[in-house]
Amino acid sequence: MAATFRPGHFLTVELSNNEPLADAHNALLPPDAFHLPVGSPVTQKIYRDAAHRSRLVLPFTTRKTEER
Repeated sequence: MAATFRPGHFLTVELSNNEPLADAHNALLPPDAFHLPVGSPVTQKIYRDAAHRSRLVLPFTTRKTEER
């Protein structure tokens, strides 16, 4: 499946961390603890150095003109 974004349109990106939802610590939390806005605000930091590898991959392509 593919989509074409025309000039002036927006792409919304949802960020999340890689902490597992099911582990010993999270099992102690109430069931609604993962549905924002619950609890105190959080800050997600996105690093871009060798020690903190992060990435966002978007496969941008250009449309080739048809040869006739």
